[in-house]
Amino acid sequence: MAKRQLGLGKKSKTNKKQKVEDEETSAASTNELTVELDHEVDPNDEFSQLHGLWDTYLGGERDNELILNGIVNECDRLLRNSTTDKITDKFYAIYGVALSELAKFKTEEAKDVTAFFNELIDRLDTGLKKFPHSPELLFAKSKVLINQVPLQYISQLDLNSKHKDINVKELLDRVLQTYNGAESKAIEQKRFHLFNSESFEILQALDDTLEIIDNFGKDHIEADDDREDEGLGKNSDDDNDENGNEIKLDEDHSLYQIRESDEYNLWWREKTIVFLNQVKKDKAVDKALVLELNKLLGQSYLKESEGITSIYTTLMYDDDFEGEELEGFTKHELQKIAQELIGKALKYLEAAEDDDDPESWVLVSEAMISLANCYELESEDQESLYKKAEKRLERANKATQGRYQEELDNLLQN
Repeated sequence: MAKRQLGLGKKSKTNKKQKVEDEETSAASTNELTVELDHEVDPNDEFSQLHGLWDTYLGGERDNELILNGIVNECDRLLRNSTTDKITDKFYAIYGVALSELAKFKTEEAKDVTAFFNELIDRLDTGLKKFPHSPELLFAKSKVLINQVPLQYISQLDLNSKHKDINVKELLDRVLQTYNGAESKAIEQKRFHLFNSESFEILQALDDTLEIIDNFGKDHIEADDDREDEGLGKNSDDDNDENGNEIKLDEDHSLYQIRESDEYNLWWREKTIVFLNQVKKDKAVDKALVLELNKLLGQSYLKESEGITSIYTTLMYDDDFEGEELEGFTKHELQKIAQELIGKALKYLEAAEDDDDPESWVLVSEAMISLANCYELESEDQESLYKKAEKRLERANKATQGRYQEELDNLLQN
């Protein structure tokens, strides 16, 4: 594999090791770092070397600020010294996202984060003016915008923050709009290779952001509890659940609308399905990514089914409940909805099964058990699903030297 040090183009092409100065050190004490590239690059092409270094960073731990500084500094240098026709949309995409990654190391000062995002969005917008039809640049801008939401905005909120002060919904909508444009252009131009693990990080980042919003406020409550333990009193009224449940937000809070809506979760799933379909069209199909996407989609449908299944179980088996409806649904309506949702989950989880991953077999088994529980007791459908689940659990248990014995015992006892 190719090796190179930070600072592209600083040495002659015969030098295998190249250097970049750490911004925080003097020229006399240059901080050197050798980076082993994941694939060979053209030693005569500085842009090819930049792409190789960026790919290597993406495939690594992503915890090295020095590498990012080297990439950003090299982008600065190439932008100053290269002719316009050599600057591509991919160059601007790397430039912007590298700055976005670097912003994660600057979170202690809000002004630093803001400055970073202002600069990198300006870089991407400059690129988009030159390459207005580039899906790669739009994917890059989507990634930057979704990273910006928690780092620059949500991090500044507290339980008293108001929608009129920081409109997070509007910020998320801008992410969705930009991503939709990238997706549309990539499909239109048949650039299916852009539906890769790097681009999927945008949807993953959205999912992470929604989880942050769902859990928002818990750290504030914990801080209040610490203050109370120290005899300092609380910062806010204690109107929240102390058992780990969702913290209540006022209707005019910056995050209230997002938390109370399924809009973004459903958008995530819809776009993940589209993403999966495009990944399959690429000539070099990323099989690991296909498995992961199927798994996530299956888990998404299972998660949605949980509430429906719980209500159905109450109507079906709770002797203390005498009504024919609950939450506006009859048990037959709930049964049908639950079966449809879990059936979809099962389809994706079966597509995510990997012969080398026993956990994937167990996920399918658990979905089968959940689906079986939505059929009448001892019905043919129920018994068939239980038997299929049992076979998968037995196989997984054997392959892992008994790791799933408890799950298997529970199934056999019931």
